[in-house]
Amino acid sequence: WSKKVRVPPVLGIVGILFVAYLTPQTGVKVRIDNAVTNVISWAENGKSNTSSGVRLEMWRASYEIIKENPMIGVGKGNYKEHVQVLVNQGKVDEIVASFDHPHNEYITNFLELGIVGLLALILVFLSPISYFLNTIKHHACDQQERVLAVAGLILVLHYSFYSLTAGVFAHQSTTLFYSIFLVIIIGLSTALNKNKIV
Repeated sequence: WSKKVRVPPVLGIVGILFVAYLTPQTGVKVRIDNAVTNVISWAENGKSNTSSGVRLEMWRASYEIIKENPMIGVGKGNYKEHVQVLVNQGKVDEIVASFDHPHNEYITNFLELGIVGLLALILVFLSPISYFLNTIKHHACDQQERVLAVAGLILVLHYSFYSLTAGVFAHQSTTLFYSIFLVIIIGLSTALNKNKIV
């Protein structure tokens, strides 16, 4: 895992992303440009009827709710009720009242379960990341271990970034996918270690 080994894959991924951005058929450039335009429009004009604009408005509403209940939150499923109060007071755009959660797993946990909920979610991501990085560090020469650890890291990092714009654990299918694949990867890694000891 020297720099000579790490740099080419990283450059390759950056290159692939750059090519995807420049290739019109992928639609990546259009999506990124739309997101930037929507964010600017929300910041300058308060326009909330776009994908990015409505998320930013929901996060702004969530911030107002969290300020009132930072320690224990407002409870599971109570987001909509509190947002409606803010809409009635004219503090946020009424478009946010049609959503059940703020489309950000970190904010959702903080809002509903307080600081403890946010820390618990962070541990759900950091614990496996620590495990897989530790595996890579101590089994750098073992290709099977390394492949499993990298697969685990990809899974956890994907979910941790995906959680920034979606409520990933609000859906049973995405929760099951994460937990089942995490258990499979850690189980295979543990089995490899046991076989080596025997």
